[in-house]
Amino acid sequence: MNATRRKLAGLGLAILVTAAAATPQKIHEEYTRKIREATTDPAFTTRYVNYLPAAAGIPSPLEVLGHIAGAPNILSYSGDVYKYLKALAQASPRVKFFTVGKSEEGRDWVVAAVSDEKTIRNLDEYKSITARLSDPRTLSDAEAQALIKRGKIIYWATGGMHSSETGSVEMLMELAYRLAVDESPFIRAIRENAIVLITPILEPDGRDKYVDVAMAPRKDPKTTITNRLLWWGKYVAHDNNRDNIGLALALSRNIMKVALDYHPQVMHDLHESASHLYISTGGGPYNAWLDPIVIDEWHQLAYQEVDGMTREGVPGVWTHAYYDGWAPNYAFYAANGQRHRPLLRDAGRGRRFDTDHFRLRRPPVVPPQSPAQTVRLVDARQCQPPAERHPDRHELRRGQQGPLSGELLPQRQALRGQGPG
Repeated sequence: MNATRRKLAGLGLAILVTAAAATPQKIHEEYTRKIREATTDPAFTTRYVNYLPAAAGIPSPLEVLGHIAGAPNILSYSGDVYKYLKALAQASPRVKFFTVGKSEEGRDWVVAAVSDEKTIRNLDEYKSITARLSDPRTLSDAEAQALIKRGKIIYWATGGMHSSETGSVEMLMELAYRLAVDESPFIRAIRENAIVLITPILEPDGRDKYVDVAMAPRKDPKTTITNRLLWWGKYVAHDNNRDNIGLALALSRNIMKVALDYHPQVMHDLHESASHLYISTGGGPYNAWLDPIVIDEWHQLAYQEVDGMTREGVPGVWTHAYYDGWAPNYAFYAANGQRHRPLLRDAGRGRRFDTDHFRLRRPPVVPPQSPAQTVRLVDARQCQPPAERHPDRHELRRGQQGPLSGELLPQRQALRGQGPG
């Protein structure tokens, strides 16, 4: 078992480089200037996201939408988000855009996949590998080991579940671009070792309604339109994230479809409700029907993020509590139920939408110190038959959460602002 896990560790999101080894990267000067103008405090940005890389012929959100992701006083409709991701996929062979299904009101429900060119060309092959590994009843040990060597980690980042939590939608557009164009060894290693799936909006009906009410007073200061919605989707609001058992909502069925089609080893759902910057582990009691390794690696992912971001000087990062870890009706149980690793990140926000504050939080994507410290995202349990398993608080300032966190970096000479965000 230990020997197998050591071999499987190599399939994790291992970033085998240091910041010192980074090669020069062409910078998108105008976009970078706008990022810095809109960032309210340098304590809430890092070296990984305080600039935007540039690549000839590959458009950033600025070229397609006319503004940077997370620009003050601007929210993007679902159609605009999809317009950008389609343009990115058309321009880059490292990106594939596809529609999974529809919402209740007929809006598209989408996924963008980002990896290196060869992997994107052979995406169906990698889907097949993870599908076979997800059902060990049909595999011998030798077959499983061969598939593990050929396969790649699939990491699924999702946003826009709760329509009043607006930042993740904007951020995920920019993240897709960064992963596609950045030529630093850090990002190249992600592309070469992983497939990143991005669903920017889980609730597109609610997203468009919320953009309507949020943008109305910015377009017409005399408007008397409400700034709160009774419903986000069709007859559902916050409890759209309580439907994993009933699967009554289109978004729940679409989530399950992607989970069963791709079997992502990590599902990372982005929210903005807890105070400061919360990395979910739950606080227990944990569901007794979950494999203990799932719970253990759930914690490992969270602890790495807290430690890595704190060492980068990002204030207010915390974990544990807030959610019990038992209730299986949350969306990320689509991953838990398959022994994959859920991860939920909450960024604190105020009760009323405030785009002026979108740029405060820009947590880093932190590379590992060594491969041995990398969280193992695939393990031997995935290849065992079932019988062998164990029975407001603060304003959001640009939700630039980096889903692909890794390991630790040397602590900065002075950690900036350890207090509330």
